[in-house]
Amino acid sequence: MRNWKSNDNYEEFESKYSINNWKDFRKNPGKYFGSDTVRLLPITPLWGGEKLVLAAPLEPCLKGSVIGGSIAKQKKIDTETSKESIKSKICFSETSCTSYAYRILTKVSRQNCQNLAPNLNGKCEGAYLIAVGDYSGGTMGWDYAYNIYGLFSLQDKHKFVVPLKNFHKKNDAINYVEKLVQ
Repeated sequence: MRNWKSNDNYEEFESKYSINNWKDFRKNPGKYFGSDTVRLLPITPLWGGEKLVLAAPLEPCLKGSVIGGSIAKQKKIDTETSKESIKSKICFSETSCTSYAYRILTKVSRQNCQNLAPNLNGKCEGAYLIAVGDYSGGTMGWDYAYNIYGLFSLQDKHKFVVPLKNFHKKNDAINYVEKLVQ
């Protein structure tokens, strides 16, 4: 759901769906869902392993099965929630763990949500600007991105969390949302 620092997850979708304008896709993924572009289904990356998702089905998200843009297989996931954020940690081995943090920054209107996914045949039930971070150890610290996500109900009654717009800087994200309100 979040573009990895390596871009590997988005590159897999760009390759699978022949997306040439990768800069636009990485900034505005919501424009590419629906019609004949990106589908909501997980894909298997060329390197193998766990399936990748950009738009995550709501049910696995609620069970903690979608972690960092891939569908986790029966791994122990520790989750901590507070009024401000949700934090989770998944360990792939005794020495390899990644922590994730999600914090809602502001609400985005349903109309703007629909506008950010013009080709998606579904109804936006709500959208938020969210600070999304991960940390896997080392001196670099937490890596944060600021993304607008929408919750969409599809005609087949399935619900998906869909990335609509991605930002690298918090101020750019907040300024964008503030302009939407005007």
